Amino acid sequence: MIQFGRAAAAGVLACALLGGTNAVAADAPQPPQQLALKVQQSPIVFLPGRVEAGSGDFKEIQLIVQVPLRWAMSTRLAQEVVVQNDKGALTFAKGALLPEVAVRRGSAREILFFAFCTRSRVAETREGSGLAGVMFGSMLNSLRDGQQCLQDTNGDGKLDRAIALGMGPDVVDLGAVEPVPFTELKGEPINPDADSAQFILARVGRRAISVNFGIQQQGGWRRFTTMQSGRFHANSYFDVGYGEGQTARHEVMGLGFTVDQADPKGNHATVRWEPAATRDEFVVVPDFVQTRTCYLVC
Repeated sequence: MIQFGRAAAAGVLACALLGGTNAVAADAPQPPQQLALKVQQSPIVFLPGRVEAGSGDFKEIQLIVQVPLRWAMSTRLAQEVVVQNDKGALTFAKGALLPEVAVRRGSAREILFFAFCTRSRVAETREGSGLAGVMFGSMLNSLRDGQQCLQDTNGDGKLDRAIALGMGPDVVDLGAVEPVPFTELKGEPINPDADSAQFILARVGRRAISVNFGIQQQGGWRRFTTMQSGRFHANSYFDVGYGEGQTARHEVMGLGFTVDQADPKGNHATVRWEPAATRDEFVVVPDFVQTRTCYLVC
């Protein structure tokens, strides 16, 4: 059984729905300023130990193996949920997969509450985008990254209230909803067509092949030089040697790769892969990764 600790788990329409439980009249006394909310979305992981062993003959720039990314903690709506107020309506579709988020106040370690929310756009877009991207993403965060959420307010196992996060300094109450039972899911695949770890044959050399390890999220590619998750480590490009005097097997991010034969002139190689991790070991896709820019020489 997969085990993810909760501590590790660790918008025009929304603007129209701001009913305003956090709105204050212009002439009303202003309360002491509170620290901003900190919203932590469920980690994204993948499970190399569940990849089926296989082999094949691949040409350069061809996908060798693809591993789906998963939410560490999430829920899938068993029915449609509609939020209505005098500003309009918001619909959470039946079957929607909502990652869990933990909400804190400022730098406090105490978690105020958990909720299940629509996926954060800016947080993942800015990951691995370099310093300028992080700064720009931070400025736009409150404007572009509003998340609509469903919350179990009384701990009875039913989602009974809709809220919005990231649309201002505090929680925006969107109103009560018809209670919907939910199940907390662990390791649920996100979207195999747009969210995956991929290993691609980049080049066939005379003594080794070069493999590109990449992370695709929401259809876009993360940029990084190295990635670390516990005992798992990878460079964005790594070599797998073959022939006399070369290491026969190379392990990276929980998978082992072996070159059975290669044809540098024909630009193709026969590659085998197999799990190098237990079935329930998981690799966490980090929020931020190391990038290095080289000009002529590194």
